[in-house]
Amino acid sequence: MPARAGRPALFTAQADHLLRVRWNRFDYGGPWCLSVSSSDEIVAMMRRVCDMEQMPPLQVFSGEPGKDYGDPARLPNKAAKDRLVELGLIDETCVSRLRISGPGRLYGFRRDPEFYAVFWDPKHEIWS
Repeated sequence: MPARAGRPALFTAQADHLLRVRWNRFDYGGPWCLSVSSSDEIVAMMRRVCDMEQMPPLQVFSGEPGKDYGDPARLPNKAAKDRLVELGLIDETCVSRLRISGPGRLYGFRRDPEFYAVFWDPKHEIWS
């Protein structure tokens, strides 16, 4: 048996195939910011995100908890669409979401394996 076969796989080698949620595009100043939630709600959301980061994007976005909606211009909530214009993100090709809890959704854009979070919508106002 080769020496390499007996070694455990490194986390970094496996991580290339798992969903990664990025926060560098998040709208920290808009109406769907983390500040609209209690610290307990934010911790619960982050735990759910951590669970999803243990799955490959194909698994996350093959039904639930992830969903792709398509062109951001189709957003039914005008305020969310206007906010994407302000942020310079309306030209993205596909808005996606992660279902976090009952009504709670994390909206953003993905470039597998990354999901770029933009809005935290705990009341399901953006795409209802």
